[in-house]
Amino acid sequence: MKRFYFYPILAVCMFSAAAVCTNNRPISPTIAQKSAFSLPNRSSIDVNEKIVLRVKNMEDYIYMTDDDQDIFFKQFEAYADEVGYHNVEVVYSTTDTNETLYTQLLTGKSSYDLICPSEYMIQKMIHEGLLVKLNKRHTLLPNYDEFASAYIRNRFDSIETTDEDGNTVTLGEYGVGYMWGTLGILFNPFYSDFDPSKAVYDATSWDMLWNVDYNGTISIKDSMRDTYAMAVMQFYQTELEEYRDQYEASEITAEQYNAHVSEILNRSDDQTIKDVEGILETLRGNMFGLEVDSGKSDIVSGKIGINLAWSGDAVYSMDLGDEEGKTLTYSIPELGSNLWFDAWVMPNTPRSELQEEVAYLFLDFLSIPEYARENMEYTGYTSFIGGEDIRDLVRDWYDVRTDEIYYPVDEDEEIYASIYRLNPLDGSDYEALSYEDFLSDEHDSAFDEHLLVYFDEDEEGEIIDDTNP
Repeated sequence: MKRFYFYPILAVCMFSAAAVCTNNRPISPTIAQKSAFSLPNRSSIDVNEKIVLRVKNMEDYIYMTDDDQDIFFKQFEAYADEVGYHNVEVVYSTTDTNETLYTQLLTGKSSYDLICPSEYMIQKMIHEGLLVKLNKRHTLLPNYDEFASAYIRNRFDSIETTDEDGNTVTLGEYGVGYMWGTLGILFNPFYSDFDPSKAVYDATSWDMLWNVDYNGTISIKDSMRDTYAMAVMQFYQTELEEYRDQYEASEITAEQYNAHVSEILNRSDDQTIKDVEGILETLRGNMFGLEVDSGKSDIVSGKIGINLAWSGDAVYSMDLGDEEGKTLTYSIPELGSNLWFDAWVMPNTPRSELQEEVAYLFLDFLSIPEYARENMEYTGYTSFIGGEDIRDLVRDWYDVRTDEIYYPVDEDEEIYASIYRLNPLDGSDYEALSYEDFLSDEHDSAFDEHLLVYFDEDEEGEIIDDTNP
């Protein structure tokens, strides 16, 4: 079931983000595609010697099965053997947050060949000289060059920072994109004594997290960047609303609107930090607790009713909720949210020439659509990699027209609605529909005036904004 709310004010950024799915290329990698990686020219290195690749990632962030947690790395090791590296072993470990990863890297107690932080932490690591540039990316990453979404890749690659010498550099010089997504509110409208209609309406705003009606039912991400971004949007809500109104009145362009929002989200002056600390202190008194990974299960088990969630965790929770008969919904508040990128980077630690080559090979393996889809299906997040099959997977997850919404209200009543006719924005009750009326579209709804953003393709395969059902 699709229960993703993308409100009209997000039309520009969500429309652009949907372009990740527009690469019309075959999904299944042929042997030719797999063999696109060619061994570098050299004569003094034995590719039969054992090569240990040290990889550090976030928890639950790469494909595995209940029976075999190393299945993805076995696939890679077989792929490496096919290409010409005949004795590769991946040593894989995980961490819980970007900040923990940073501390582990800073202490130097462990060495890694590849790590996968978020873009804000990559900026920090570059500035402190903890990463090396991927100078061979244009010759040793043929699958990434072929299949990565041009739009998402360009968004990531163009993010700027300064290196340890004060030079302006871009993240594209250091990182290879892995996943991207949004931050939003995951909630159960039928939790405890929640009013379902009110909960759906309240989730259109970050105000929900401070609303005393939900006291003690909210878990918040233990993530400095995401919690800060959410609090900034809440504190500067009036200013954001003014820019939104100007955009909707065509007084400013989409580019100007996005620039204003980005400026607000990136404020880090002393006064802003003080203001954010104050508003987070208020939030602390209204929440259940902090979490990094447990929230996606806690909301299914009923321990909490609301979770500040990453989009991929929301997919996981809603799928699990469907299996257990729980109605969970993910909402991006109408004033906007944080768009994040995770990418693979190479720490500035010693490694052999063969380890470096195999690190590039691993990055390129991740970029083969077949394996990118495996990671998407397991994690619930959206890959940098495009392709028809990945486009179909994203559409199956997010396109509101591919499924009906089924909301059990009580034992005697069932309400069917399409996601864009779910609930009037004035907070009034659901419009009760028979399933037959829903299918025949012979009904009315105040929510028609506030259609959710969704997307279609024109005859030439381009993503278009279609707000006319």
